[in-house]
Amino acid sequence: MITARPFYYLRHGETDWNREGRMQGSADIPLNETGMAQAERARDLLKGIEISRIVCSPLQRARQTAEIVNRELQLPITYIDNLREAHFGVQEGTMMGDWFHQWRLGADIEEAEPCDVFIERSRRAINEAIEEGEGTPLIVAHGAVYWAVKRYCRVFDDIPLPNSVPVFHEPIGRRNLPWRAKFLEEAETETIPV
Repeated sequence: MITARPFYYLRHGETDWNREGRMQGSADIPLNETGMAQAERARDLLKGIEISRIVCSPLQRARQTAEIVNRELQLPITYIDNLREAHFGVQEGTMMGDWFHQWRLGADIEEAEPCDVFIERSRRAINEAIEEGEGTPLIVAHGAVYWAVKRYCRVFDDIPLPNSVPVFHEPIGRRNLPWRAKFLEEAETETIPV
């Protein structure tokens, strides 16, 4: 379950590996020029919105995105190690393929973090980010970390999370389901590797 408090989620901006279709996972790849421009657009979309703090993955692409957004927001940034992307083992740096779909179904990939372990780690990290203070946080992390939100909040099941488009989440209804989720701008539906 995801803690029933509102939050914003922002996937990092584009990297060269995103553009090339390579699986980044725990590889510490920086933003490219497009990614920096995407983060600046996200910064503009978040201007004037009441956000209490930024909680971020420690990987460079997420940190850079958070720092660009924070030029406007001027908020404290906290880093949570468990918000980092999944570790894909020997497949990091390769193209998405059948191995990825098999991994999502529970197959073992050499040196990779098991998918179910990763989803649970992500869920706990998101809850930690939501619960660590008052107000509404902005979580800056990764596409696959967002799978925990999709699973437990039942939002956007068939829509990939685009780079650097903020999404607002709030629980509604009984037992916190369903959640309401809204992109702050129209989201592209192109699949972009994690």
